[in-house]
Amino acid sequence: MKPKLLFSAIFLCLAGMAYGQWTYTELSSPKKYMGVTSYGDKVYFAGGSNGTSTVTTVESYDVETGEWANTGNLSLSRLMPAATYCGTKLFFAGGATGNFSPVGTVDIYDIATGQWSAAQLQVGRFDIAAVSHGDKVFFAGGCNFNIVCTDIVDIYDMTTNTWSFTYLSMARAGMAYAVVGDLAIFAGGFLNGGDVSNRVDIYNFSTNTWSTASLSQARVWATAVTVGDNVLIAGGIKNFPDVPTDVVDIFNSTTGTWSTASLFEPRAWITGGAINGKAYFAGGSNVANGGVNYDFSDIVDVLDKDGNVEGYEFLAHPRASQGLAVGNHLVVAGGTGESGVLSSVEIFSEESSSCLPEGITLTTQEQIDNFQINYPGCSDILGDIVIEGNSITNLNGLNVLHSVAGNLTIMYNPNLSNLNGLNNLEVIGGYLYIIENTSLTSLTGLEGLVSVGDWLQILHNDLLPNLLGLNNLQTIGGKLAIVHNDGIINLEGLGNLSSIGGDFAIAFSPALLSLTGLNSLTTIGGILGFQQNPLITSLAGLENISANSVTDLKIYINASLSTCDVQSICEYLASPGGTIEIHDNAPGCNSPEEVIDACLIQVEEVSGETGLLIIPNPASDWITISTEEGIVIRQVTLTNRLGQEVCTGLPETNRLDVSGLSPGMYVLSVLTNRGEVKQKVIIE
Repeated sequence: MKPKLLFSAIFLCLAGMAYGQWTYTELSSPKKYMGVTSYGDKVYFAGGSNGTSTVTTVESYDVETGEWANTGNLSLSRLMPAATYCGTKLFFAGGATGNFSPVGTVDIYDIATGQWSAAQLQVGRFDIAAVSHGDKVFFAGGCNFNIVCTDIVDIYDMTTNTWSFTYLSMARAGMAYAVVGDLAIFAGGFLNGGDVSNRVDIYNFSTNTWSTASLSQARVWATAVTVGDNVLIAGGIKNFPDVPTDVVDIFNSTTGTWSTASLFEPRAWITGGAINGKAYFAGGSNVANGGVNYDFSDIVDVLDKDGNVEGYEFLAHPRASQGLAVGNHLVVAGGTGESGVLSSVEIFSEESSSCLPEGITLTTQEQIDNFQINYPGCSDILGDIVIEGNSITNLNGLNVLHSVAGNLTIMYNPNLSNLNGLNNLEVIGGYLYIIENTSLTSLTGLEGLVSVGDWLQILHNDLLPNLLGLNNLQTIGGKLAIVHNDGIINLEGLGNLSSIGGDFAIAFSPALLSLTGLNSLTTIGGILGFQQNPLITSLAGLENISANSVTDLKIYINASLSTCDVQSICEYLASPGGTIEIHDNAPGCNSPEEVIDACLIQVEEVSGETGLLIIPNPASDWITISTEEGIVIRQVTLTNRLGQEVCTGLPETNRLDVSGLSPGMYVLSVLTNRGEVKQKVIIE
């Protein structure tokens, strides 16, 4: 054992320790200077250098399953890309090529679609600070290898898909950065030429304004971790390039005050993260000179939000590396150690516990900020959660939650604009109610949610434009009610929802224009209701719902709704399983009869006059195709709602036996010597 390790172990006995266990895995190859971010339970590692060349690989590790996956590749190889996520998108921005040319490309991976896209920063650079909050992503500062820095902050808006920019108070790179509440913190860094700065720029997302503060000690390559309402800014190099510090500056976002604490030993290039109300600072290097790190640390400082020592852990391999915290896990990956560039990944997992069988009601921002302190290790709540309070502006303190066995109610929070902080929540056993949050403009923060056991009700959230944030929701055990939301334009965000166990109601939505976003929904277990949505003209989006799963159909008082002849509605009307109410809509969808007529209208005609008559329609046993003189039928094909051929050929005497087909809507294609005709037919 090295002397430093022996001394650390002795000190550990005096200081206490964090409780958990270490596990180990490997990157696909040795890498350092990667871009690292997370989404749900997965950590993404992008680009980097293997010591001799830069790479493009993007790979992910699931901390819960232990599985690795290849996500794709960056558009060009590079080291030190800035990484963050917002909504369902991962961002890898800037960096430097193998010949040290600054990069301006931002590679964007959409987890919901599996698609990559790209954008450009205004200025190519590396050592960028990247943060996200609500629907905004910030890429701040950076420099080139001549240490010429920029003050530009490129801003991407997820809602409008547009770019803008603002400025830091000073051009610099290598800053520590974090988000706490509605504030983004950009601390320290080096200036043009390499002088080290103590400047802290603070951006307020609510007011879109900047302010400044000062660290107690100027430094670069420090690491910032948010715990509750505090940001701990630890370590770094105080005299470029090779004098490390052990100082921890602590900013309290509620009071705006600063305090200090200390790490066990001075170092920079630390991997940091927050777990259960504690800040973890793992590894690092005492020296950074010319890009070559040495005298590596194996210690993991564990501090509470105020900088008090909670205990220590130790890495298996001393290193300066990349990583972050995900849920109850700290992931320390790759980087540089005594043997060179590393491929090993070390994962520390704090013991999590089920908790709060009696449930909890959170009514103040302070209660949310202190949740991890008041309930250490609490990640799986057995009871109900109610979040209701005028002072609540964010849910960041709840980022340790993985499941709620009971109900989750988020209601009457007039200052809550999004649901960030619930990003690691995967399962709700009971209902999810999101009710009357008058400033709520986004459901971002619910991207990890896969299932809701009972109702999902979204009611009276008048600034909410869509359901983006529910992108990974697959099943709802009870009803889905989207009612009285004045701002909802479409249902984007429900693209992975496949099953609703009860009624599905969309009502009193005065801005709703389309049902875009329901393409995966195939079954519901109750009433399909669509009432008092005055602007929507079509039910396109509901076509994949199985008619057999609908108990009753209620479509009424939708003043502009004229197109109701989508597949699921036509099939239900062909073989209804319950009551039908269709009235007080626009012509074409004003009665069951009008919709049935629309369902039977010819869908495509290649040649001019068809010269064909298909009777009867609807049919139950036989379909007869009568033709005018001179028309010769060459082939007839009948396809179901999935596009599958159920019969094909040349029917004798122009009669087609359909007695063995299931009730529903089909498309009959008739190929003649004058062209092809396609027409909807209903089998009863």
